[in-house]
Amino acid sequence: MECPNDEPFFDFNANSTRAFLNTLETFAKFYQPIHGIICVFLCAFGLLTNAVHIAVLSRPSMRASAVNCLLTAVAVCDVGTMASYLVYIVHFVIRKRGDTW
Repeated sequence: MECPNDEPFFDFNANSTRAFLNTLETFAKFYQPIHGIICVFLCAFGLLTNAVHIAVLSRPSMRASAVNCLLTAVAVCDVGTMASYLVYIVHFVIRKRGDTW
């Protein structure tokens, strides 16, 4: 949806815009091959740290606080998100490239 009075977000004729887009393209070429590996390690680290948070915050003395219960729920949701993203990355990025572990 376009608004007729809005200015364009990028002026594709400007040198600064072209330089910015070239920088993004160069970064994408550099980062794409290592993205899957970095994500696997970040997800594994996140799963481990959230498991520790859940173990600590679900102790009986910690469950007395509503804030700690909320933090435990956030950690559980983070575990679900990271686990599903880990499955996605391994299946569609790592295995697609043919990397073996």
